[in-house]
Amino acid sequence: MGKIRAFTPGGLQTMLSKIVQINVMAGGNTSSITTLGEDLAAFAELVTEELRGKRDNALCVSCVLPVAGWVRDGPSGYPYRLDVLAEGITGRDRAEVVLEPSSQDTARKCALCPSCETLDGRIRFWATSIPAADIAAEYWIEKGRE
Repeated sequence: MGKIRAFTPGGLQTMLSKIVQINVMAGGNTSSITTLGEDLAAFAELVTEELRGKRDNALCVSCVLPVAGWVRDGPSGYPYRLDVLAEGITGRDRAEVVLEPSSQDTARKCALCPSCETLDGRIRFWATSIPAADIAAEYWIEKGRE
């Protein structure tokens, strides 16, 4: 059995199909059952490797969404946009942003969009108006995979 990427679309389904196929083929043949056990052990190693990689990719960074720098060219509903520099981030990555408690009221008043977008070297935010004060936040990056 070749290497199967379980965390790709269809990867887990392929793995399960192979397990069923081996089980049907086994029909009492112990070498096929041994192969199934070896494949399951290899699968467990792949899952462990994938999960370890995801856990190790989190990086917490403090940032500020300043009053200056907002541009009026955002999408409907959130006409203002701000790009915050984020070294090492790519468009494939995911950013989880958490606002500091002291900035919650400011973010609410400018109707800061609850989602953001990652681009090469920056994180993009949107709001319905420019905030009255800087917004303090932290973000965690989960590195994307090709």
